[in-house]
Amino acid sequence: MLKALKLPIVLIMILYSFSCKKQTNIDNAPNRAVKADIRDSVYYYSEAIYLWYKNLKPATIAKPWEQSTPEAVMGLVRATSEVGLDGKPKDRWSFVLDKKEWDNIASGNSVDHGVDFLFGADGSLYVRQVFEKSAAGLNGIQRGWKVLNLAGIVPKKDDATVAQITQKLGENNLEIEFEKPDQSKIKLTINTAGYQKNSVQTVKIFENGEKKTGYFVLTDFLGDGTAAALDNAFNIFKDKNINDLVIDLRYNGGGYVNLAEKLANLIAPVSINGQIMYTYAYNEKLSNYNRTLKFKSLEKLNLKRVVFITSKRSASASELVINALKPHIDVKIIGSNSHGKPVGFPVIPVMGYVVAPVAFKTVNSKGEADYYQGFTPDFPQVDDVTKNFGDGEELCLKTALAYLNGDNIPTSSRARIAASSNMEATNDKLPQNKFEGMFTADFNKNDLKVGLKK
Repeated sequence: MLKALKLPIVLIMILYSFSCKKQTNIDNAPNRAVKADIRDSVYYYSEAIYLWYKNLKPATIAKPWEQSTPEAVMGLVRATSEVGLDGKPKDRWSFVLDKKEWDNIASGNSVDHGVDFLFGADGSLYVRQVFEKSAAGLNGIQRGWKVLNLAGIVPKKDDATVAQITQKLGENNLEIEFEKPDQSKIKLTINTAGYQKNSVQTVKIFENGEKKTGYFVLTDFLGDGTAAALDNAFNIFKDKNINDLVIDLRYNGGGYVNLAEKLANLIAPVSINGQIMYTYAYNEKLSNYNRTLKFKSLEKLNLKRVVFITSKRSASASELVINALKPHIDVKIIGSNSHGKPVGFPVIPVMGYVVAPVAFKTVNSKGEADYYQGFTPDFPQVDDVTKNFGDGEELCLKTALAYLNGDNIPTSSRARIAASSNMEATNDKLPQNKFEGMFTADFNKNDLKVGLKK
């Protein structure tokens, strides 16, 4: 079995070939002939487990096999979800992906330059994030470096230039001239290469008199080494006897729910043991798979409060941790609105793809579940991409430390916040190392085992 699928939370469905009829023990699963075609399989599994399955048209009307690609079929499915407050379908996440690509995402493996970029509030292009073992990381590139020239292109925020930059970022060799925060300049050439992402970054402790605050960046809830890296970070915090904690989730698009649960239990004080963390809620056909998880503190710390740094790229499992903890301890959010994804899916391998229709939502102990507009920050702050993670002068971290230390909280002007917000449309056009998802599997795989018969 592939390494990425050894995790117990991944739903594994076995597909037997040479058949024209699928069977499943899910109550009220579609009882129809299915074409030996991935496009029809995408629709079939959606009919079986989609959270909003009632809105799907019968296959004879939808005719998924006439769509050009399996991705187009999933687009049809997403369009049938409930309409949100913005007048658009709530589902932005159900997906189909080549299985090999999914396996790499799930295990934290990547083949690229290992660096992401964002336009800052000042209109300049900066390094947003670097992965340690990537070509960029091995060359010493750091978040906060300004890009003066990228493969012969002077970065500008107009669409034509952004399109040129995006094209160049897809090439193997990339020559970039940077300006560091100290105004020194450096030219580097980086090549695409394979590497394992380090999801836990910049573990640091800030001291203010006798008060100690722990800080770390969590880029996602993926990767084979993430659980151990979380344990290591919290062991450091325990050894140093920290009083408070800041977790930087600003680019964390989610991942495996078991890692989110682990983080919540690492944060949780012993006093909330046995209290409800959250509940899975499936559609009524699958209500027997609903289940409630309770806190089992790992007794690393005795925190009474925690601060999260978020942005519109903080999604899914990131938001699950925040929503699960809010009823139990003092939670504060700094940055900008989170993404707004209170739903998740199993990941179903079929015909060389993985199929993932939204199948459940998560509900905290107060019944709060529908945060499709994201969580609003307690202290709005711009993403200060001009400074590295862990820099005490970086505006989001500076705000968090000021709040925890009882100091005057720095605020950004409305003009700067507006300028930063106005960059979002441009930044969305840049390629990013991101994945917005929350994956789990509470189904009994024997119940869901798919067979084919003539």
